[in-house]
Amino acid sequence: MSRTLRAAEPTLPDHSGCTDAADRTVTVGTLGGIVTHWTRCGGTETSFSEVTLVAADGSFGVYVQVKQTDGVDRTDEVLGTLRVDTSVVTQR
Repeated sequence: MSRTLRAAEPTLPDHSGCTDAADRTVTVGTLGGIVTHWTRCGGTETSFSEVTLVAADGSFGVYVQVKQTDGVDRTDEVLGTLRVDTSVVTQR
């Protein structure tokens, strides 16, 4: 979680050796964002989801990386457990 993670397209980790899947939008509570997903990393069942979520007022963002090793995409399941205490980032 960061006050500086507000950019529409942040620089994500390099996942060379993976197959890029289509991006999709998500909403988690009051946060909205993008899931960028890579599959078949290194020719294995390993995949990564890079999730960037931003508050509606643009005051802060949240970055989540989900690594999955069995070919099953659990990104939405993980995001469903995410709880963000906005008091941590909204204090000035």
